[in-house]
Amino acid sequence: MSPDEIKQKRAEQARINGAKSTGPKTPEGLKAAQTATLTHGLYATEETLKASIDPVAFEALRLKYHRIWAPPDEYTAERVDDLALARWDLNRLQLARRNEITELFLQTNSVIETEVAASAPGSIIERLDARIRRQQLTISRLEKDILRLKKQLNAEGPSHETAETTPAPSFPLEPCYQETPQSEANPTINPEITAPPPDTALRT
Repeated sequence: MSPDEIKQKRAEQARINGAKSTGPKTPEGLKAAQTATLTHGLYATEETLKASIDPVAFEALRLKYHRIWAPPDEYTAERVDDLALARWDLNRLQLARRNEITELFLQTNSVIETEVAASAPGSIIERLDARIRRQQLTISRLEKDILRLKKQLNAEGPSHETAETTPAPSFPLEPCYQETPQSEANPTINPEITAPPPDTALRT
């Protein structure tokens, strides 16, 4: 049998065997298949990230950011949520970078060689560093946006909805003055002494 015939036979057998396989059935097998190529989470999709997000811890982070920023309206609150999610993503990227550095050090057993390998162009560490810098810029931009929104709302005062529900303070529409009491205009008169009746004053 010639080499070409052997190659064709092996290819045919591989196609037959592949047709028999239907893939993993159990939840564990499906999860393993979905994350088989996931090594550092650099380009992880939403589905693969669900396993790395602790809902309780993330909710605690989100509530902490809401307490710190105290968003005055729903739109600003959404920006605070975006900020919490960006911070969570940054923590994940920094953790992935530390894991990669640890793995490199275990392979080289040398700090210098680890640093050289980490700074090599196109390495995972270099790509992680680029993602971390972009994420830090995103966080800075979100913080500036939240500060700008809060400053704008403070300058504009209460919204129209708030003005309708809160009664406006009563004050005159035009400037006016109050007449000065007679006791203040003539300090020699004692306000406690009442003036005599008009008839008595005329007879006197």
